Amino acid sequence: MATERGGSGGWRVTAGFLAIVLLAGGWFLLSWTVMHSAIADALGEAAGVAFALLVVVSVVGAVLGARKNGDQPSDELPD
Repeated sequence: MATERGGSGGWRVTAGFLAIVLLAGGWFLLSWTVMHSAIADALGEAAGVAFALLVVVSVVGAVLGARKNGDQPSDELPD
């Protein structure tokens, strides 16, 4: 958890979680009401959107974390 790394970023985790839930919920409503998808299909699409957003957040966090520590991707390659 973010709080185990020194207590910083707690509000970012909460805000990110809420943003992902709201976007996935909005996608569910859009799919179900506007596109008239079945509820099961709309839930599957919303879960896919949430998963994709989590992957994007994970990649961005890894890149920013590596930059913060001064690591470069080329530093880990063997000579």
